[in-house]
Amino acid sequence: MSTSKPNALFWIIAIVFGILWNAYGVYLFVYDTFLATPEMYAEIYSPEQIAFMDSLPSWYTVVYGIATITGLLGSICLVLKKRLAVPLLGISLLGVLINMCYGMFFTNSAEINGAFLAYGMPLIVIVIAIILYYYSKGAAQKGWLT
Repeated sequence: MSTSKPNALFWIIAIVFGILWNAYGVYLFVYDTFLATPEMYAEIYSPEQIAFMDSLPSWYTVVYGIATITGLLGSICLVLKKRLAVPLLGISLLGVLINMCYGMFFTNSAEINGAFLAYGMPLIVIVIAIILYYYSKGAAQKGWLT
């Protein structure tokens, strides 16, 4: 096991793609699940988009919460250089894959929300989750995480 210190890229990935990205994800989860009112949604979304969101199964919201919260906790652990980052980011990746693949392949999201929101954004979320998970594994192998 190496005892070298993490390089600058580690901190950029851990803070920008980890903490900031996942904190925004948790914010969106909390807002969507607990704070937004029908009146707020009506100002932002079309009636079709609201009906689409209302049609998502309840497990989708649970997995959304698990993915975002474990992603943020894993990223905090990464910044703190704790090995717990690896399994937490792995759980987050699994949650992201379940949610995004469900939305892309088992709903009519493209018809309602357009191609970018149906396919582009989910792919960005998946790629970032993959990067964070595998980067945390690499950091653990290099001895940067204790």
